[in-house]
Amino acid sequence: MKNIVVGIFSIILVLVCVYLYLISPSSMEKKADKFYQDSKYEDAAHFYQLAFTEGNISFKKERILFKLGNSYRLSGETDRSFDFYFMVLQENKSSVYKSRIQEFLRGENEGSFQLDVASQNIEVDLSFLNSTTELSLKGTLDKRDEIYKVLLLAISNDNANLSYQLKDIYRAFKKLQLKVKEKKIEAAVKISIKKSIKDKREMLLIGLEDTLKVELKQMRSNYKLIIHQLESGNDIVTLKNDIFPQAIYVSFSQEYASMGSDNFLTFLERLYDSHENAKIFLMIDDSNKEGLSEILDSWDKDGLYTLVFQDQDELVSKIKESLKARFIWQSNG
Repeated sequence: MKNIVVGIFSIILVLVCVYLYLISPSSMEKKADKFYQDSKYEDAAHFYQLAFTEGNISFKKERILFKLGNSYRLSGETDRSFDFYFMVLQENKSSVYKSRIQEFLRGENEGSFQLDVASQNIEVDLSFLNSTTELSLKGTLDKRDEIYKVLLLAISNDNANLSYQLKDIYRAFKKLQLKVKEKKIEAAVKISIKKSIKDKREMLLIGLEDTLKVELKQMRSNYKLIIHQLESGNDIVTLKNDIFPQAIYVSFSQEYASMGSDNFLTFLERLYDSHENAKIFLMIDDSNKEGLSEILDSWDKDGLYTLVFQDQDELVSKIKESLKARFIWQSNG
């Protein structure tokens, strides 16, 4: 009887020794661990891959795959790292590394929301990724968070019924994550431009007499103005793209006589389309209103005003009064 007990104990001891030998790190894995400890993550990843080909025990494979994922993650290749993390979960969805993989994944998302992991029937349509329709920032954020929730659900709930591959969902999430960052940068640039425009007071003068231009230039310091000038409406094409006047003053009598009715109306429409936030003032000599009523009857948009004057002093006075109007400088805000 004693011999039988000793024999059984010996067999168990041998099996335990064999098991410990099989799951213990190989020389390749130990070499990789040394590179990992020295923060040489690319070298560590290389030797972990070699060690993985030697693995024949499930737990040993999980361990090496997890280390591979860590090596790539710490070397900056997060996409590749999750390839290996997902392989761990494919090997064993209840892996001891599961909670740590979940934490790494949570760190990937910049949004903040609570995930109900009890849900089991979340559906996600990835076809929009190939769509030519451009999503807004909010739409992109919503899609990203929707896919992220599905991704977390896939690795959090053992009973989740998902027909999607983890890698495909992760890549869709990363693609949207990049789009979100790009759109945030675009939005920040637009806000910066808008603020810059709002902070500046710019006016554009078209077709004024030289003596009047000199007098108006003196208003720059008083009204903190940036004044742009064009000899005629035909020069509008030379205007730089980074000029955003809030007020545009056009010599009606001169430009109308030069262009004619149809061309002048076309000129006004182009001016309006190019500077939709600007207020356009037609400066009209009281002694020469030819064509004015026709133009005003044909104009069907807002933002067109008239300044009727009898002499230059009156015109300068009316321009100064118009520049005091708050609605001009609030047009871009």
